[in-house]
Amino acid sequence: MNNWKTLLENVDDDYLIGMSNKGIVKRAYKDKEEGNYQVLSMDEEAKVCVGSETVTVCVPLGESKCSCPSRSICRHVILGIMALKEQTAKEGR
Repeated sequence: MNNWKTLLENVDDDYLIGMSNKGIVKRAYKDKEEGNYQVLSMDEEAKVCVGSETVTVCVPLGESKCSCPSRSICRHVILGIMALKEQTAKEGR
């Protein structure tokens, strides 16, 4: 089982921008403010519901997937990673 807290502790905005781009990270922050996301599970892969999309966060993070039609790392994946980091900070796992 992954220790998500350890895996995500060094993930910051620069890391997320490197995975996608600055615009996608900004959009993910905007979506985060709306609060329409929920961490569903944190097993080997984590599942996060972002709006009507389902994000599967994998290790390495760059292999994470989303149910939306985007072929690259989308705002949903970035928000999913942010949500996981937030959840692990609250729970300490």
